[in-house]
Amino acid sequence: MSDDLAPEVTDLVAIGKFGRTHGVAGDVRVRFYKGDASRLAGLTRLYLIKNVPANGTTGAAMKTLEIERAIGGIDPKVKIVGYDTPEQTRGLVNQEIFVPRGALPPAPAGEEYVFNLIGMQVEDETGANLGALESVESYPANDVYVIRDQSGQERLFPAVPEFMVRIDKPRNTIVIRPPKGIFDE
Repeated sequence: MSDDLAPEVTDLVAIGKFGRTHGVAGDVRVRFYKGDASRLAGLTRLYLIKNVPANGTTGAAMKTLEIERAIGGIDPKVKIVGYDTPEQTRGLVNQEIFVPRGALPPAPAGEEYVFNLIGMQVEDETGANLGALESVESYPANDVYVIRDQSGQERLFPAVPEFMVRIDKPRNTIVIRPPKGIFDE
């Protein structure tokens, strides 16, 4: 389905993945990376992106999906226009879902969207640079920051409140209080 007003691929952010199909009418579950089903409120379109090269968006193919209905709650689901059977919907399972940045509500007070953190410098309370935030992995107990230091070494850091000091947006920096052993040589 084409969309004359489709956003640029670079303006899209991943919010989750499609889960299992549900029922016989083509509904599909939505698994959000963070947050809850309230992210579906007010959305009329979702986007899929295929073949995104690591160095940019050239060659990326975007597909627009129109939402026919969204069901929130503890087990959120959507019905996509043109996907009317479980067989049609099965092709969406495990596909990453994107929305335009501007379609997301403001992050709750004291929180930040992960896509705004990626690329920030990470330092300890003394100001020592520990590297740059490369990605954030979500686990049931807590998020884990993947930090790449200047030598290219990857460090995994538990992003739990007792180790987080502050996010300094003007300086593009995350200040942490790492426990002994994580960044020690």
